Amino acid sequence: MDLLDRLSLTYEWPNDIQVAFEANQLTPRGYSKVGEEFTGTKGTIQTSRGGLIHTKGPAPSDVENIKSREPTADAMEEFANRILSGDVENVAERSARSTMIALLGREAVYTRKEVTWKGLFGSV
Repeated sequence: MDLLDRLSLTYEWPNDIQVAFEANQLTPRGYSKVGEEFTGTKGTIQTSRGGLIHTKGPAPSDVENIKSREPTADAMEEFANRILSGDVENVAERSARSTMIALLGREAVYTRKEVTWKGLFGSV
């Protein structure tokens, strides 16, 4: 029987852009790492609820720790400000694409095969 307590997959985008995704359900008590890491040609940014770390090079002076507010508070403030200002953002297309990307990953994990956008959704 397969138990998906952890998974790993790679999304491949045009122009040789790759996004690695990994997740797990079972971790030791007291340990939890939730965040993202973005690696580019000029450095790395690690995000978490505690802030972000921008690494520009190998020296300790190349590392910048930026304390940020709790991201949920930022999102709620932006949401309220958009309502009050009337500057409503239509996120329907972005939300649909995001969901479709998640479905691609789920299909790849469940079938243990490479899945393509065109193969799963056609020419959407």
